[in-house]
Amino acid sequence: MATGEPGWRGKVTNLAGRDRYATAAAVAGSSMFPQVDGGPLVPGLLADGASLPASELGWLKQNAPMTKTGPSGLPMGALPVFGGTSAVPDSVIKQVGGVLYGAGKYDVFDNRHLATIVGPF
Repeated sequence: MATGEPGWRGKVTNLAGRDRYATAAAVAGSSMFPQVDGGPLVPGLLADGASLPASELGWLKQNAPMTKTGPSGLPMGALPVFGGTSAVPDSVIKQVGGVLYGAGKYDVFDNRHLATIVGPF
């Protein structure tokens, strides 16, 4: 990494893709986010308009980090979505829900609203 801090040479891994979506998939698949249950870190994937880009969808299909089988034998899990409907349209949630759980086999809890910011600034 020619532009990084000289003291970091040999201690960092360059994570990059052909665009920001492929870079997000590279970060999600890196050792920063080991595939363990209940880990404190969850990778962030980026929506691109009305769908999840192929690079991220591929990672999601391969890793399916939020799908586990519950005591009833049915899949369980959660996929947090950050951003309003203009950033992450409902079509993305439908696409991802279908990939992880199957078409129509998931529930959506939607609490996407603007928070009220109060205080002296």
